[in-house]
Amino acid sequence: MYSPNISNPYSGSYQIRLINQHQELEKMSNWLSLLAERLEISDNIVFRLDLILAEVVTNIIDNAYSDNAEHFIEVKLNYSERQVILKIEDDGTPFNPLDNPEVEFADDLESVKIGGLGIHLIRQYSDECNYQRLEGKNCLEIVINHEV
Repeated sequence: MYSPNISNPYSGSYQIRLINQHQELEKMSNWLSLLAERLEISDNIVFRLDLILAEVVTNIIDNAYSDNAEHFIEVKLNYSERQVILKIEDDGTPFNPLDNPEVEFADDLESVKIGGLGIHLIRQYSDECNYQRLEGKNCLEIVINHEV
């Protein structure tokens, strides 16, 4: 499900509502693929968007809720000629991924820590990240600028 709000072929606002279940990741990826084709988003940016969304939404599904109830995850994509802005909102436990320290890479395999690379990848593949806790929701905004 997506709801376009297009003023011209190069801009638009789209959204999808997911539930906190892993099978929703395929639905999200298909939604992104359809948008990318329609908006003619470059393969490089589609790769970055897909990776970031998969990391963020997987972390929400795996860690944001202490109950087994169904919760909604809202994903919004705002597309313009200059950039793509992703907004991901969930009503889970407050968590600012940007508060996590930068990853320190180990010198040898015995020193490698498990986990934490998802947030590193989000930082590396986005041009800007912002977090707010608004009205009981985690609100993460990711900006990716188009290639020049």
